Amino acid sequence: LSIGLVPDYLSVHTLEFTPVDCLANAIVKVALSNCNLPVLHLCNPNLIKIPVLLKYINQLDFNMKLCTNEEFVAKINEYLKDKHLRNQISGIINDLDKNKSINLVSRIIINADFSKNYLENIGFKWPEITEDYIQKFIEYFRINGYF
Repeated sequence: LSIGLVPDYLSVHTLEFTPVDCLANAIVKVALSNCNLPVLHLCNPNLIKIPVLLKYINQLDFNMKLCTNEEFVAKINEYLKDKHLRNQISGIINDLDKNKSINLVSRIIINADFSKNYLENIGFKWPEITEDYIQKFIEYFRINGYF
């Protein structure tokens, strides 16, 4: 959010948001169901595409845009050269590769259909991630001084 850019190669990816209150509710439902399964994957299967996320964020008076990787790397270099700006990107430094490109993409596709179906059978359904949820998520970080 601080730099206002997302490399365009990430635009084909989706993000998973698991609201903590929903996760807690899912855990309680599982515990009360006397589940004897060794493992359940409790994650929200309702993913959000990065362009949709950017649209929601921009409706909160941010100016996020997709850019080329070259533009992104140039902006990262600009921030790294300035000691005041450098701190603003400290949260993504570990996600940059040696060329300063974001390296978060995994080829692993998570499939939690069994867990999703089990939860639905015991009366739990994961929520869609809405514009309202993203606004509350961003406002929490804004209020707590993250940007």
